[in-house]
Amino acid sequence: MINKNLKFVPRDTRDHSKETIAQRRYMRIKGKSLKHVLLDKFINKYGYDKGIVTANAIVDDLLTTVEQYYRYSDNSFIKPGQMVWHAVPVDEYPAKGKSIAQTRLKPVVLDIISEQDIEDMKTPIHHRELRMRRAER
Repeated sequence: MINKNLKFVPRDTRDHSKETIAQRRYMRIKGKSLKHVLLDKFINKYGYDKGIVTANAIVDDLLTTVEQYYRYSDNSFIKPGQMVWHAVPVDEYPAKGKSIAQTRLKPVVLDIISEQDIEDMKTPIHHRELRMRRAER
């Protein structure tokens, strides 16, 4: 016999409003930045125990040094129609409580629009077929 007085206990007690979902999405993407990855390595991997504020200052100094020596605005290693996306490698396994800031990332060059896509614009092709060709890449 089923007891109708039992209350349902929701397992997920997080707030599911649009604002909090957008905030969680923002924090995940923010954790992918080079600054946060270096800060996590300083504190967790290298055992830096002088504090987060000092580690943050060191990471900021390192990033300004890298920006002085490498010109990212030149984009000499990226062809037109490509972009660099920092993706999680296949051999990086998830773990309980592991955030994206603690995950190893690998830069991947993605073709957003290729030479073949530009050539296909000359002939009328259905947009579904064009999407299938992009997905095959």
